[in-house]
This record gives sequence, structure tokens and C-alpha cells, in this order.
Amino acid sequence: MAELSLQHNQLFETTKRCTRCGQTKALAQFFNRSHNRKFGPSWCLECHRAWSMRPEIAAKRKANYGNRFSKDLSFRASSMARSVKHRAIQLSVPCDVTSEWVETRLRSGKCELTGLPFVISNARREIYSPSIDRVDSAAGYLQQNCRVVIWGVNAALNNWGLEAFAPVARSLIAILDRGRNGADNSGLC
Repeated sequence: MAELSLQHNQLFETTKRCTRCGQTKALAQFFNRSHNRKFGPSWCLECHRAWSMRPEIAAKRKANYGNRFSKDLSFRASSMARSVKHRAIQLSVPCDVTSEWVETRLRSGKCELTGLPFVISNARREIYSPSIDRVDSAAGYLQQNCRVVIWGVNAALNNWGLEAFAPVARSLIAILDRGRNGADNSGLC
């Protein structure tokens, strides 16, 4: 019965004591975790921020994120889908891209436009990193309008579009082919 009374009192309290700094603060000064709404965490926001910004904690968090980002395709797909949804909101365009949709394309292991293999690493913007490209920028992030390509291609298409980039790519391929056949490569930089 005493336990029930304690829970009842905690439900209606407006302040809470931080177990780290010992100060009594308003409940608004504590995280409101959905899985722990009744009682919430025991540290105030200020103490939690101070703890989480310590260099060794920040480095560990960054390393754990990087490891998951490069080794767990599901995590990478979720991250890419979240980024796309965020950009869609910023641009006020529709979005129906899901993490499952992205993961299916990542598991193929190849760029949908070039067929080159993805390099899954900690870097988001490495030339062979996977990236979500919109075929028609005005149509939004819809599954039928998107493809997963290597970041280098997406960056080039973003700046110039396929119509402008294709002749440059064909010209570069022609120069490289001439070089393989023993011709002069003076056209390369």
C-alpha cells in the first residue's frame, strides 16, 4: 500500500530532486521519456548535458554511431530514410520512402544508375557511399521517383542534371578507352 501511495504522490508532483547535483527542480527540467513517463530519469537536463558532453563520452557515442552506420545496413537505411523525411519536410514535398525500401536497395549492393558497388563506411559523403536521388526534383521523395545511387553521381546530378552530366561522362569514357588502346592521354588533367 505504501508503494502505491508513493507512486500516486509522484504522479502529481511538480518538482523532482536530481540525484546527481542534489537540487530540486521543476519536472520540465528533466527529460520526459515515453517509456518512463510516470517517474522519468533521475538526472536533470543540465547534469545530463554536462555528462554527455565530456570528451570521452562524446567520442564513445560517435564511435558507436559510426560502427553501426558502417556495419548495420538496417541502421544505415533507417538513418537515410529519416534524413529524406526531414528534407521532404524542409522542402514541403511529399515523401513515402521507408527504411525497408532503402534497405532493400542497399542489400543489392550496387548503384541503381551506374551499377558500381556501394562502399559502406562511416562517411556519409564518400564518392561510393549510398545516397537517395530524386529523378524529378519537383515530384518529391516518392518511391517511384527515387533511386539509391553512389553519392558522387548524386552530387553531380544535383548540380547539373543527367542531360548535362551524361556528355561529360561519355567524353571521359572515350578518353579512358583511347588510353587503354595505347593512344595519347593528353586530354586528361
